[in-house]
Amino acid sequence: MNIRAPQADTAARRNSGFAGRLWYLAWKACDLFLVAMSSILFLCVVVMWVRSRFVADQWAVIEQGPDESGIYEQARVRAMQSMAGEISLGWTTLPLPVMSGQTNPPPMKPAAFLHSTGHVEGTLATGIAYPHSIWNRLGFASGKHDSFGDYSFIIVPYWSLAVLTAILPGTAIIRGTRGRRIARRIRDGLCRNCGYDLRASESRCPECGTPINQAAPSNPSC
Repeated sequence: MNIRAPQADTAARRNSGFAGRLWYLAWKACDLFLVAMSSILFLCVVVMWVRSRFVADQWAVIEQGPDESGIYEQARVRAMQSMAGEISLGWTTLPLPVMSGQTNPPPMKPAAFLHSTGHVEGTLATGIAYPHSIWNRLGFASGKHDSFGDYSFIIVPYWSLAVLTAILPGTAIIRGTRGRRIARRIRDGLCRNCGYDLRASESRCPECGTPINQAAPSNPSC
């Protein structure tokens, strides 16, 4: 029969408790970080949403370099637009004219970042023909536009981004409010589930049946 020393069992329990606390602290830190980042993103989305109602913004990154053949030069355009409560991402590749006498492959040029503003006129989907569906009515759209080469785009309404980024902060607020309410009920000798007065009860809450050892301290004076 294998008999373990009490010291070994105590050390094992201590290590297990420390590991559990460490995992809990890591989980709480990760949870707080995600909530903080989601809150910052939510505020940024709301600010850009309000701004898009008055100012049209456009950002673009343009890269010039050789195409797949290595002979001709082309420009790769990546653009983002914000206007009328919507944001879009677009991309295209444009061929550039070949200079006379050019024999060597064109060199890769540093990417250029451009930003421009303008007045809000219509929406990002104005003038684009696409099949109307429930997603289009909600403000979503995707497709190609031939006014600027073979320009592919995706349009997303700001309200959907606001809802998405508000999930974690909203959940944290609900959890915090519920935790404070439960702590206040336990401190006042009430049932943590329904708030019934437990001072005249011994085993279970007479209202909802929650055990008193889970609803409030059974004998706070001990």
